Amino acid sequence: MKKSFTLFVLFFVTFLIFSSSKIYSQSTQGKMLERLASLNGNWIGSLEYLDYSDNKSKVKLPTTCEAIFNKSGSDKYLFVKFIFDEGKGKTVTGEDAWTILDEKTFFYDSTSYMITNYYSQFANNDISEFVFSKDGMDNNKLCTIEQKFTIQNDSFAIVKRVKYKDSDESFTRHEFSFVRNK
Repeated sequence: MKKSFTLFVLFFVTFLIFSSSKIYSQSTQGKMLERLASLNGNWIGSLEYLDYSDNKSKVKLPTTCEAIFNKSGSDKYLFVKFIFDEGKGKTVTGEDAWTILDEKTFFYDSTSYMITNYYSQFANNDISEFVFSKDGMDNNKLCTIEQKFTIQNDSFAIVKRVKYKDSDESFTRHEFSFVRNK
């Protein structure tokens, strides 16, 4: 009788731990999706990037962003459209869909990244940070790419850092900076 009771307790505790971790992950994924949804709307700002031709010169382009959160059914994502002003009347457009596939995977820039950190504080400045990374290529070199989203009340920023496989140092490849267009 003691053995069966001990097995029952062990099974029950294991079930509770598994259930609570599953509830936690769904809740965390939901919170992250909710924070992405808060970007719904129109944004103005800039893209500053390190020029690929020399890896030294910085280029800054005025940029607008239109973000539309799709919340129909189970397919929840943020559709974003960027318009980069290259001057002299020339613009370039880029589109993407961002979503949280699960508590560990952020789909961004048409690929899956591993979420390495998520932080959110809803006091005075309502700040949230997503950090995610993947191995990839930058300027035809193998590297690790780390992206950091910082979302505050009416602003957000995206910083892309790159660390080449043959280097110990990382550098900022580009940085988006936006404020809500009211």
